[in-house]
Amino acid sequence: MAKPPMKHWQRRRPLASSGSTTNHPSSSTSSTQGPSSSSSASRLAKIDLQVQVARGMMRSAFQKFREMFQYEVPDAEDIYDNPLYRLGVEGTKLELEVDERQPTIVTHRMYWQGNEDRVPEALSVAVASSISHLTISNCNIALADVRAVILLCPSLETLEVKQVAADANPIASLYSLASTLEYRAHGLRSLAITSHTRVDPLFDEILFPSIQSISLRLPGEGKWTNFGFLQSLGQSLKRLRIRGDIPPAGQKAIHRETARRQHGFELDMGLIYEAR
Repeated sequence: MAKPPMKHWQRRRPLASSGSTTNHPSSSTSSTQGPSSSSSASRLAKIDLQVQVARGMMRSAFQKFREMFQYEVPDAEDIYDNPLYRLGVEGTKLELEVDERQPTIVTHRMYWQGNEDRVPEALSVAVASSISHLTISNCNIALADVRAVILLCPSLETLEVKQVAADANPIASLYSLASTLEYRAHGLRSLAITSHTRVDPLFDEILFPSIQSISLRLPGEGKWTNFGFLQSLGQSLKRLRIRGDIPPAGQKAIHRETARRQHGFELDMGLIYEAR
């Protein structure tokens, strides 16, 4: 009898994390375009994510998603879905057998990489699924897009955006969908943003009662962020990391709002402008 596929909790080949910046040439012309050299690929926009899907459904119900996103590791779909097999009635073929010991919801780690002008399409496909972790890199997006992604992904736990640009145009499809939502609270636990524009409007529009870690890298106009938003964050926040040439007034606001934090809170500030 053929050896059954390896169970996903026993897999030996490590899978790349959702925040990986490793670049791989695409094998799908529908999802990735551009030069095949590693130096050129490193400049392509990249979206890494983890999506939660019922076991076996990735093959049957996520055609558009599978056309756009792919696995970091070849044949990883079999590792994730991991069906068990048994001999047929006559012993001539293998049939699928459900194993109740396996979880019914499977988390798939996948990525998309391509030209920046296709980022709106890739993100529109991504937010239609149950994403738990998302990293967007090597492309400029608007702060309004960050807001839309958060609101459109209620299962999102970790978000990292590596280039929020002040002059980026919002993605119309995301903005239109997010504008119809009435709730303004989200269970996000970790947020990391590099932004060339102020980020306080994001926190003014969305409440994060479960946030545990925030990392802000604020070059350019990002340094003018109004840190008064920190008072709206609950005691769940345990770590705040800030990098940037923050003006004295901003530094004062940061220390004022974080001084009220309970024991165990960590403030990590670096590359801060010191007034003389």
